[in-house]
Formats: sequence, C-alpha cells, structure tokens
Amino acid sequence: MTLLIDTRMDAPPMDWIKEQRSCGFEVLHLPALEMIPLKTNLDLNGVDVVFLASPRAARLVGSELKGFSGSIWTVGKTTAAALQSFNLKVSEVGGGEGAFFFLNSLRDCYNGKLPASVLAWISAEETAVDLSEIAAEFQVKVHHFPVYRSIFKKYDPLLKNTLPKAKTWLFYSGRALDSLASLITEGDIVQCFGKSAEQKKKVLNID
Repeated sequence: MTLLIDTRMDAPPMDWIKEQRSCGFEVLHLPALEMIPLKTNLDLNGVDVVFLASPRAARLVGSELKGFSGSIWTVGKTTAAALQSFNLKVSEVGGGEGAFFFLNSLRDCYNGKLPASVLAWISAEETAVDLSEIAAEFQVKVHHFPVYRSIFKKYDPLLKNTLPKAKTWLFYSGRALDSLASLITEGDIVQCFGKSAEQKKKVLNID
C-alpha cells in the first residue's frame, strides 16, 4: 500500500482521507510548518475584496470581517469552511490549486478582468506567491496583511528511516517543501500544488 504524506498545517478533511483509502492509499499527516500568530491591524478602508490565503488566516481574522461590506474570496474550500462559524458569505472559492491559478481562472470567468480594484491579501508573513507579480498580472492594488508567521516544523532526522519506501509527498507551498526536503528519499514521488511549490521543486532539482 502506498503512503500519501500530506504536509499541510491543518489535518486534511476526513472525507478526503476516506477517498484516498478507498483508492488503496494510506494517509499520514506530517505538517511541514507551524504557526505563530501576529498582531496585525486589519485596516480595510478602501478595500473592495478580501482574499484569505489559508484556513489559519480565516480563523484568525473571521470575527474582524463581520463588518466588512465588500466581497470575500478564499483560496479553497477548507478556507471557506473556516469562515462558517462566523456566518460570513464567501463570494468566490478556489479549488485548492493555489492562489495564482485561482485568480487566473477567476479572471477568465469575468471576461479577462478581476472584479476588484483593491485587494486585501490576508495570509502568512511570508506569502506563497510574489504579491507584486499578482498586482501586475491581475491589474489590482494588493495590500498585504500578515496575520501569522510560519516556521519550519522540526522532526528527528531518523524519521525518514522509519517511513516506507513506497510513498508520495503532497506539498502546497515552496516553504513546506523546503522544510521537509531532507526527508525525501530516492524513489519518492513528490506532487506539488501551487506555483511556489512547483518552483521550489525545480530549484531543489527534485524529479
């Protein structure tokens, strides 16, 4: 049985785990990063769209968004679900393929132009994408509100000796891949979701 190693901070949804098991995979949640909350002033004056880049960001600022009159977009379904307890309406939900790909597909849905002029990007201190590139590519002003810091999670280097040889790694950011790269062994399959993860895979020369 092939082992799938999910490296997201949050444990994957149980429905997803059951689906993988039904396909013959075993699932191990091995978070690559951990979170340190930051004290950030969320000034949304002049902002017409809030973009939440992770479930952690959503949980940290959900209560502060209750008075926001603009649109709320999330990078994926898990992030949108994190807002349910705050009774907030999410206008656009990504498919979990990463922020750049989500915005690109959203632009296509709106005849080549995002329905936004000023975007509040709420995420980790170090973003998975270049926000200046996002602003230029999608012709929007981007205000970054870092609400937490992600740091590499430490594991015993001997851990890789206890993992089975038949395994597949799932990475969702370049930082996550950077964090656990030393645990990847020859023959492992590395699947990347999102632009920063794909770029880091090339930099590290991982097949």
